[in-house]
Amino acid sequence: PDLVDTTCTLLESSGVTTVTAGSGEKAWEIFQTWEIDLVLSDMRMAKGDGMWLLKTVRASKKPLLGFIMMSAFTDYSREEILAAGADEIFSKPFDASVLVKFLRSRTSK
Repeated sequence: PDLVDTTCTLLESSGVTTVTAGSGEKAWEIFQTWEIDLVLSDMRMAKGDGMWLLKTVRASKKPLLGFIMMSAFTDYSREEILAAGADEIFSKPFDASVLVKFLRSRTSK
């Protein structure tokens, strides 16, 4: 299984409902039509990268508990990503227990 499947399985086993998208454009489409609480996005995606999705989601002003960016490498600094509106950045590979703990902290507010 790929990282998306593995991450979804991990989150679902922790009680989180997941929806996946194969591109930034598809993620934006889902965000506009579904009630999304948290976005967990890779930085590098086809048809709209993670930074594009982050800026687009934040510009929508739709209520959101958090936007988490994941990346093995990126052209942006941590400071640039946080300034654009990300709540956290996880480097791949990441510690799954830290991700789950962070998500729980966001959803328990």
